[in-house]
Amino acid sequence: KSLLLRNMQPQRFTDFGNLSSLLHIAGPRLHRARPTMPTLDLQLLGVPQLLIDNQPVHLVRRASLALLAYLAITKRQYPRDEIANFLGDDDSNEAARKRLRNVLTDLTEHGLGPFLLSDRRFIGMREPMAGSIDVEYLDALLSSEGPSDIDRMLWVVERCDLEFMAGVVVSNAPDFEAWQLNEREHRRRQLTTVTMRYLERHVWSGSHQEGIAIARRLVAVEPWNEDAHRALMRLLAADGQHAAALAQFERCRSILANDLGVEPQEETILAAKKLRSVQIPIRHNLPNIGDADELLGRDAPRDLLMRNLLDPRCQMLTVFGLGGI
Repeated sequence: KSLLLRNMQPQRFTDFGNLSSLLHIAGPRLHRARPTMPTLDLQLLGVPQLLIDNQPVHLVRRASLALLAYLAITKRQYPRDEIANFLGDDDSNEAARKRLRNVLTDLTEHGLGPFLLSDRRFIGMREPMAGSIDVEYLDALLSSEGPSDIDRMLWVVERCDLEFMAGVVVSNAPDFEAWQLNEREHRRRQLTTVTMRYLERHVWSGSHQEGIAIARRLVAVEPWNEDAHRALMRLLAADGQHAAALAQFERCRSILANDLGVEPQEETILAAKKLRSVQIPIRHNLPNIGDADELLGRDAPRDLLMRNLLDPRCQMLTVFGLGGI
């Protein structure tokens, strides 16, 4: 028996040694197999979209989306009672807490639990968050120094007429409604600022048609924005559409008078006066007027011809005579 034990003990130590070697070898493999943090992408400009690992997620409750957006943008932790009141103005605190519990359950059941920090006292977002939020891209573009990258500006211009969290309404939640309204106005100013910079480039670059299309979208969403009206007027005039540019001024003046009861700004009025002072050449398919100098000894007929060509009332002019003379 003692002989048997002596024969087994070395084998037992050898087994532990092999286990240690096995753990040393398998350790990196186990580390590589550890599950990674999912990514969360929030698109809040326009109708909100939520993606987890590039897969769309549809929450059951609008209040769930409201809370997620609020926590993601503010990047703070809040007391539970404060968040409960933020999501609903109920008569009783118990009803507000119940709504909050339902919202947190909705978020957790749709895979958002790893992104939330929640305990008995506080609620917040886990930082840093793996993923992206589109409005943060907008913030970064406006805060960067130096000339903006044209591709980054184009990303904003393509969203210039979108509303922050469009279509999201949470009933009986005045605090959320006030925050949402403030964010909408803030994001609208940001979108307009970048779009106006982009339009100025089109005025000087000669890409008038693309600029006109963008300016019309901006005027449609902000009909009282005189900067957008003036940019559209300049682009139309640069494109040779003087009548359309003046018509745009009249449209701007009508909107301001009917909706706000005010006259256009002095800068807008001066832009219209400048357009009216421009002499628009009459379009024709005749040769250059300077070619008339080749007519020798025909000063009187040439002067008569030139006066008629330049007279807007002259709709047709016929020159007849023997050919070659």
